Order: sequence, then structure tokens, then C-alpha cells
Amino acid sequence: GLSLVNESVLVFYRISPDSLFGEAAAPRQGFNLLWWLAVSSTILAISRAFSDPPNAPLHPEALLQSVARHTHYRPARWRGKGHTRAVYDEFVCLYQYRVWLLLQEILGCLTAPLVLCLALPARAEELLEFVRAFTVHVDGVGHVCGFALFDFERHGDTRYGAPVAGAPAHRSRDGKMEKSYLNFKLHHPSWRRDAGEVLIDRIAGPGSVAAVQQLAAAAASSSPDQLAAA
Repeated sequence: GLSLVNESVLVFYRISPDSLFGEAAAPRQGFNLLWWLAVSSTILAISRAFSDPPNAPLHPEALLQSVARHTHYRPARWRGKGHTRAVYDEFVCLYQYRVWLLLQEILGCLTAPLVLCLALPARAEELLEFVRAFTVHVDGVGHVCGFALFDFERHGDTRYGAPVAGAPAHRSRDGKMEKSYLNFKLHHPSWRRDAGEVLIDRIAGPGSVAAVQQLAAAAASSSPDQLAAA
């Protein structure tokens, strides 16, 4: 209110440190109101970042589903238990704060040489065996990972909708290849693979392939707000 009369009040009016911290306070000159305004605004902004909106409804299952749309990871043990502490503890271990991730990156610079020198040599045989077993040569492309070809005959898992069950040792963990195919099909609806079409029909029912193509076409021509409204 004082600044409406004279804006110089914010700059030249100072609060004496003696009145706040006693006679032994330093520096003696104190800080002007503009400094206190900046500090208070910073503290307020930081505190708001760590607080939830008042009376905000919480729907753990809906929130987990929205995260799974981007990560394609939602174990069966999480379903119907999004409100439990066990699911929360497992979730925060997977999706951590950026500050903690930054500290892990810095720590990794120190621990990576130790892992390369001490731990990996003992696992070298297993790593080479994986590369040998899951590397496929494609004409015109070169050597690629077998999972990238969506080879359901070799890597399929019928528990996740694959039309053919591959050898247990060659399957992807938790149906990762089947989930990757669905995401790839959503972004590239014109790409076809007979086994993949069967996978979509088994998951969503007959005629769902056309529905996926229509959804992808609508996503390509709509804004995020329109998709959210739909």
C-alpha cells in the first residue's frame, strides 16, 4: 500500500536487524523492503510447489492408469490396490524426484568404473550369449535386436495376447514386446503385420484394428485438448 504513494519506499525504507535479531545482529544496515519482498515471494513459491490444492479429490487407480498410458508399465499386483502403502512405496522407487536422480547421476560417475572393472567381467559370458541369441540380421538394415521385429512366432507370450507362444527363454518380460507393438501400431497405423493384427483382435475384439486406425487418424488431426475432451 505504501508503494502506491511512493515507490521509493520499497527501495529506501529498511528494517533494522536490531529489531529482529537483537543488538548483536549483523549487518547493521539492514535490508530494504524490496529485498524482503523477493525473499518472501521465493519462500511462498517453493512452499506452494510442495502443497496440494485444498480439497483435491484423489483417485489412485485413475492416476496409475494415466501414468501407464505413457510408461506402458502397470503390474497386475497394482490393480485395485493403488491406495495401499505397498503400491505407493514401489511407485516412488520407480519414479523419483529429479533432484535425487541428479544425485544418482553424479554418484554414477564415481561408481561406474568400479562396476565395469569388478562386476561386469563376471557377467560377460551371459551378456555375449544374450547378444548372440537375440540378434537378427535384416537385409538393407543390418543387425538388430529380435524384439524390435515383433517376431511373435519366436518371442510371443499368449498371456499378453500374442497369437503364438515362443520358448519361455525367448519371451519378453511382462509382455513388453506386445505392449510395444500396441504403442507402435497406434503411432503408425498403416504398418501391418498379420500376427500383430491377431494380437489386437484378441485383446480388444474383432474389428478393433480398424478402430485403432481411426483413433490414430483422429489423434494426428486433433489437439491435446480435443483428445482430452473426447
